[in-house]
Amino acid sequence: CKRKFNVRIWKDFVKVFNSLPFGALIQERIFCVPSGLSPNLQRPKDLLHIQRPVDVPDAGLVCDLLWAYFDADVTGWADLDKAIELIYGPDVLDTFLRQNNLEKICCSTRVLQEGYKSHEDRLLDVFIASNYCGDFDNR
Repeated sequence: CKRKFNVRIWKDFVKVFNSLPFGALIQERIFCVPSGLSPNLQRPKDLLHIQRPVDVPDAGLVCDLLWAYFDADVTGWADLDKAIELIYGPDVLDTFLRQNNLEKICCSTRVLQEGYKSHEDRLLDVFIASNYCGDFDNR
């Protein structure tokens, strides 16, 4: 944005993104979040307590919502070395869905060649940036 337009437009976009909600519920059954879950998130209504606008901290609920991601090979929560991302496994996903009477989580965590990936119809990971950064041949 800064290269194509100017710094003022970039700052305006940042203000907008800093004010957007962190999640949404679709028909009280599908929980949509930018990236993933957090050990600090017990129920979707917890998102209502996040003061907006907010800068993204290096740890905690806001950071996790933007950077945590699902991995079917992980049990519980795991930290990535040298990174701020948390990884959560199917047990965490199942517990959150069951405790909140939800069917599915929809998120966007990383580049996906086919544009989306589903995990046992409980998590839908959608990647919407085709040809991400000009480096990927994803759809």
